[in-house]
Amino acid sequence: MPKVKVIQTRSGLVLVFAAAMGLAPLPVAAQTLAEALAAAYVGNPDLESERAKLRSIDEEVPQAVSNWRPQVTMSSSYGMRRIETFPDGGNNTDIYNLPRSWGLEVEQPLFRGFRTTAETQRAKNRIAAARARLVVKEQKVLLDTVEAYLDVLRTEQTLQLRRENEEGLRRQLEATGDRFRVGELTRTDVSQAESRYAQATAERQAAEGDVRIARANYAKFTGSPPGTLVQPSVPSLVPPDLPTALREARANNPNVVAIEYDERSARDNIELVFGELLPTLSATAGFDYDRDIIGADTGRRRRSLLAELTVPLYEAGEVYSRVRQAKQEASQALANLAEAKREVDRIATNAWESYATNRARIVSFEAQVQAQSVALEGVEQEQRVGSRSILDVLDAERELVNARIELVRAQRNSVVAGFTVIQSVGRLTARDLGLPVPLYDMTVYYERMKDKWIGTGVE
Repeated sequence: MPKVKVIQTRSGLVLVFAAAMGLAPLPVAAQTLAEALAAAYVGNPDLESERAKLRSIDEEVPQAVSNWRPQVTMSSSYGMRRIETFPDGGNNTDIYNLPRSWGLEVEQPLFRGFRTTAETQRAKNRIAAARARLVVKEQKVLLDTVEAYLDVLRTEQTLQLRRENEEGLRRQLEATGDRFRVGELTRTDVSQAESRYAQATAERQAAEGDVRIARANYAKFTGSPPGTLVQPSVPSLVPPDLPTALREARANNPNVVAIEYDERSARDNIELVFGELLPTLSATAGFDYDRDIIGADTGRRRRSLLAELTVPLYEAGEVYSRVRQAKQEASQALANLAEAKREVDRIATNAWESYATNRARIVSFEAQVQAQSVALEGVEQEQRVGSRSILDVLDAERELVNARIELVRAQRNSVVAGFTVIQSVGRLTARDLGLPVPLYDMTVYYERMKDKWIGTGVE
């Protein structure tokens, strides 16, 4: 169970799930990754669209089981009829008739060639597949939010490094100009400093654009612009090694689960279509009442109870063709399942290797930054005594900035890769992450509607 820290903000109480998301206690103004993921889970329209799609597919079960139930129809009519007679040699006669009638009929299916059972089972499998695909969508939205969150952090950190580099080169340019004016440096040294400063300005401007793009992308997933973000770490949900990740991915990846249920529903569809070749039996009960007004009232009542057996003898080959088609579709679904299992192995392996690689890269870049900082200090000292040129200093500064930017990028990629591993094993969900939100229950709508006999309301 994740530890919960409650903090007070201007907008009220905010729950920070520090242990679940690998975060230390944070300042009040900080916006955690858990909060960003919670906002995306609650308000992302793409995720809400997938939930509505699931609720739509939930209706296939009540539609299927309705074939067990009777159909009741009532009819009535009222009108006027005028009859004129013209006898030979006699007087014409007009008769006015006011017919009215009503009837009630109840038809109960008794046997439909096992189609109702097959259709119901197919609907249940389609619902299970849709639930798995909702998990797929949830994981995608949350991973996109993780990437958007970390992109904001990366671009802001990169912008800060670019600004510091630009400011340092500005001071370097001023110092170079001063030394040029007293004859210590040449015009070439000044031009080199000017060139690097102009390049740093362009890189800073590009970094500002990257920040604006990243913030807009963040708002797309969470519904609001980012505040002050903090660097997260990878949750403990990452499997300890690649074999464990592969084993969990094969068992729990929602893409595989969805396609497994697709294959089952394809087999159910064979039985559903084949049922059209079997006899059907139904019972019908009816009551009719007719009444005419011709001078005096006259009426007639009819009661009926019928059993109807229909045996298809030949359907022009159309049903046989659809049975064969359903069998081929089931074969296709089975092949899709085999491909999905291979694909999830590839995804889990790639994610794990990316995670391991970027963790190693972080160590390397940290060492590079430390070494390059020492190198820059040495080059600056050597330049002061004349054994190094201004260009050497500028090159050393650039290498240090690039190393710091690569470190920032590797930190971002490492966290994203860790969350991608979690996604591949099917655990990048609000429930597994312990997000501070009410969890969406996929079964509520289904349980409310599956046995509903009448009504059009969806709430």
